[in-house]
Amino acid sequence: MSKRVLWVLLALVTIAAAFAFDNVRRAGELSELTPHPLDCRSVSGLIGPEDITVDRGRDVAYVSATDARAFMKQQPAFGALYRYKLGDAKPAQLYTADRFHPHGIGFYSDGTGPDLLYVVNHETETAHAIEVFEVNDSGVSHVQTLRDARLVSPNDVVAVRRGELYVTNDHGINRGPGQLIDDLSRRERGQILHFKSGKFRLVASDLAYANGINAKPDGSELYVGETSRRRMRIYARDASSGGITLRQTIELGTGTDNIELAPDGSLYIGAHPKLLTFLRHLSDPKVLSPSEVVRVVDGKLEQVFLDLGGQLSASTVAAPYHDRLLIGSVFADHFLDCELPGKARPAP
Repeated sequence: MSKRVLWVLLALVTIAAAFAFDNVRRAGELSELTPHPLDCRSVSGLIGPEDITVDRGRDVAYVSATDARAFMKQQPAFGALYRYKLGDAKPAQLYTADRFHPHGIGFYSDGTGPDLLYVVNHETETAHAIEVFEVNDSGVSHVQTLRDARLVSPNDVVAVRRGELYVTNDHGINRGPGQLIDDLSRRERGQILHFKSGKFRLVASDLAYANGINAKPDGSELYVGETSRRRMRIYARDASSGGITLRQTIELGTGTDNIELAPDGSLYIGAHPKLLTFLRHLSDPKVLSPSEVVRVVDGKLEQVFLDLGGQLSASTVAAPYHDRLLIGSVFADHFLDCELPGKARPAP
């Protein structure tokens, strides 16, 4: 073998090693985590409480849960919506059905008609929909299913007006090895879809794993988590066209998942501080994945909670509910009901 070939091979190996090291660093794997505990109780009675949102008018929280590991293995996987009120021993099941595997959820109320709950549903690994439910004091009733070929990998949903939604596709392609390649390379192919007047359309397509989405109460801004880049984007929204324009990017230093709003306008974000560990946890429940909650207020970042995975692995959402914080997970058989501290500490 010639020296020139050896030098080329050495250069390629060096580039590959540098790329791998950079990915490990950017995924948070080299960071040293210091636990930041809260006083919590474990609430069981469901599997995979991935998203939680609070209906403050009825003083209850809604929880979407699916046995995600069974679903990914194409085994029978139970999925349901639940309702939880502070002090309940366990959540009450509201709705389940065949081919119902709920993911992100969004509650909408404007006082002009029935309150609505929008739910991302993975009917199968390759067939997805948005389910619409009317909410009443006794429960929910299914009223509509929204389907479109553009829903290739939906993750979360938010309503800004009655019948007007934004949905994230965490990847721009459907299930398969291409998604893992995008995750490891942090390719920016995640999407945001806009739905109005019965039609979906693409309004953004350059996000690195578009995850949780929420909106300012007046609908003027969208907040979107970008998991692979460990940041959150803030978009200005044009109310007439539904178009969005990137206004700000906030580096969070952790793998952003779902985003919930507090009554004071601050944002609570469930997150994964070590993304490659999370991928290992995905395939092996014995591998614990750290859980983190951060709060964004006036553009400043605070850490609210950090657990190394023993209390709760792979946190996905943190919903403020009175003086409590409900923290969910994509795979766990419980969620946490925690005392919300009066003062968080600055994020590391």
